[in-house]
Amino acid sequence: VGGGVSIPSCPALSDVAAMTDLLVGLGAAVRWQGNTLTVDTRGVKRTVCGEGSMGCMRSGLFLLGSVLGRCKQVTMAYPGGCVIGARPIDIHLDGLHAFGVRSEVSQARLVCDAAHAHAARYRLPYPSVGATVNLLELAVALEGESVLENAAAEPEVMDLVGFLSAAGADIAVEGTTIRVRGGAPLHDLSYRPIGDRVVAATVMTAVAAVGGEVCLRNLAPATVQPLQQKLTISSCIHAPEYDTIQMRAAGRPRAFSCTTGPYPAFATDMQALALAFDSVASGVALVRERVFEGRFALASELARMGADITVSGRTALVRGRSLHSADVRATDLRAGAALVVAALTVQGACRIDNVGLIDRGYYRIEQLFASLGADITRMDER
Repeated sequence: VGGGVSIPSCPALSDVAAMTDLLVGLGAAVRWQGNTLTVDTRGVKRTVCGEGSMGCMRSGLFLLGSVLGRCKQVTMAYPGGCVIGARPIDIHLDGLHAFGVRSEVSQARLVCDAAHAHAARYRLPYPSVGATVNLLELAVALEGESVLENAAAEPEVMDLVGFLSAAGADIAVEGTTIRVRGGAPLHDLSYRPIGDRVVAATVMTAVAAVGGEVCLRNLAPATVQPLQQKLTISSCIHAPEYDTIQMRAAGRPRAFSCTTGPYPAFATDMQALALAFDSVASGVALVRERVFEGRFALASELARMGADITVSGRTALVRGRSLHSADVRATDLRAGAALVVAALTVQGACRIDNVGLIDRGYYRIEQLFASLGADITRMDER
């Protein structure tokens, strides 16, 4: 967007701070007023994305399409983020090549040139969220009609479509096909993103595992429906409305099996929560990971708490039992949140280290659960 964008109720996550650092490095002006974040991109002229912030989060890669669309070239450090698998960017690059973008890739950096970029039709070989975002952002800046087929349909992608449309972009979505008539200038706006479904899922899973009641507001129930259906099987009671979910759980929950996949399948970002939940639930369950191959590092940390988990390839067999106190360590963002959920079920104290990873996606998670009655405290890490 050419001018200022205001995002009300924006959480001060560490990933948000890293992204704003990248934007400032490109020449944008960033301002916080209370919990409203305003970004003015009129001064964006630089095309090198800083190595420090790129190295700590994967989502820095989401700037690729927008910077190319605006500045026609970009140099960025190879993206980092949680260690949950190989996470190649081949679909991003293959799609960019279809749009006429040239690229050079090394282990350290990525250099792209969009001087001869043009509108195009491209079918993604896999509905990658990141690749869909980058190609959509680029297509909006290019004159002519572009078509993305087999695009990701995650709620966050559709919210980006809503944001760009509100800013003046001409975008139509038909199933998994996104049609863009690009080249029109975008205008300033204030936009409130959808509620974070993974944070909501974390609260839902914790209540289901521990028992109690919760009311989740400012959340589209459809975005957490795959988890909600599983928890309903586990004897939880839900009352979804337009933007609210009332939830009640009592007694020991029953385990559920799940297989991750692109939306509307069970989200890979909720898989760790399922693993923690099944560890304390009654029964035996299979958790199958079909998106990232390295997402079961959590199993060994849960085992420190007494969990009975057997991992074979991309499948985990979980036999539920009561867990006990232990010192554990967050291995990635989602695993860290899942350890908090598991610790809430324990009679006794658990210590979770490396909580900076949790801060990437949760704003003061200890305050969130303390407000629901949990005995949880953040300790200074020295």
